[in-house]
Amino acid sequence: MKNLLHKYAEGKLSAEEIDQLSEMLESTPDSALEDIVAEEWLSFEGEESISEERKRRLFIYDTEFRKKAIWTGSIAAGVGIILASVFFLHSRCLQSKLDRLSGNEVVVEAGYDGPSSVVLPDGTSVRLNARSSLKYSSDFGIDRRMATLTGEGYFDVAKDPSKEFTIHTFGMDVKVRGTKFNIYSYEDSDITELSLVEGRVEVIAGNSSYSLIPNEKVVLDRLSGRVNVMKTDNGIETSWLHKDLVFMHEPLYRVVDILQRRFGVVIKCSESIDLADRYTGTFRDRRINDILDVLKMHYGFEYAIDGNQITITK
Repeated sequence: MKNLLHKYAEGKLSAEEIDQLSEMLESTPDSALEDIVAEEWLSFEGEESISEERKRRLFIYDTEFRKKAIWTGSIAAGVGIILASVFFLHSRCLQSKLDRLSGNEVVVEAGYDGPSSVVLPDGTSVRLNARSSLKYSSDFGIDRRMATLTGEGYFDVAKDPSKEFTIHTFGMDVKVRGTKFNIYSYEDSDITELSLVEGRVEVIAGNSSYSLIPNEKVVLDRLSGRVNVMKTDNGIETSWLHKDLVFMHEPLYRVVDILQRRFGVVIKCSESIDLADRYTGTFRDRRINDILDVLKMHYGFEYAIDGNQITITK
């Protein structure tokens, strides 16, 4: 066991050896562990000072047990450190198990019927639109906060000045420390967009970085690589969050944009459709087929649905 403990202190244990050490520690009585730590401590006998490397090997304290002992830099503090080291052996063994789980990935997916909600381990709340998914590691929030989005999501990021929150999506990385924003980034779309609702955000696209203010959005054309920053209406950008769809004298192109966001689809209109025409109406918890049927009667167009693609023709 002593050999494995020394290798652990030096950070040289393999995954198999961590399992082996874990089993040994769980089956070894505390009295035996105290003897092992005491023997290690006696190897420093006669030294007036201890190097940082030896301190690390003897006593790498865990946060949960810091209050149980204080490092004084003096050999005379041996008894307290031996006892704290016993606590350390158990706690670090448990932490090793948690470390091995850090490679696991958590995937949250929204279906085709509408938004889904999730609260991340750090308290961040996320609403996912239809056909969207969010991936993050099982150790999210311990040392870092990173996630990957496909589709559309509204983020209310918990404030943590010490840990930056990073979202990866198609062609774009988003870095914040606590703010609210909406990302539109479906795999089958030609664009990736981020609109800022509140706070500050840094967007990295290609080799450039962009800082936004509320009611601004950055749009990445994935085909050309061009990036534009423009003013926006967050009411439209986040309209998919609301159960009712209310249009008050809205131009048809805005109605189409809202429907795309609400249902996670791509709508293509033929040139014969007058997208500047205005529409007023309210839809309460309706399917997109129902809404298109109403618009069809109003405008006299035809539509066809192929998977996530909707084509409107006159």
